[in-house]
Amino acid sequence: MILRIILGKISFLSAVALTSGAVVGGVAGLCNASKLAWFCLGSLMPWWPLLWYFSSVYYLQKVIREYERLRDEKVITKQQFSLLRNTAVESHAYLRFGESKPTDLSEGNSKGEDASD
Repeated sequence: MILRIILGKISFLSAVALTSGAVVGGVAGLCNASKLAWFCLGSLMPWWPLLWYFSSVYYLQKVIREYERLRDEKVITKQQFSLLRNTAVESHAYLRFGESKPTDLSEGNSKGEDASD
């Protein structure tokens, strides 16, 4: 039960890292090397390529095109499409730039300064 809860909460990146670490640790065990050290190193291998891919503009465009296809096929509604697209853009911005404070770009504030200042 506890293992089921833990595995249910694992993100995609964590699952890939654990799998990569297990494979590298297993190969290290066959070579009589330290399994734990190689597991730790192996679990770090996939992070950067995956983060670069998932934070790329190409990936964002691909996801939005897929949402558009679902909308055009009437699998999702226009409101669901808008929600998914906005969530994808916000997620993409968070991956690329981290947490940031939104700026007010309304009329009269063309410099992008925060309206609360």
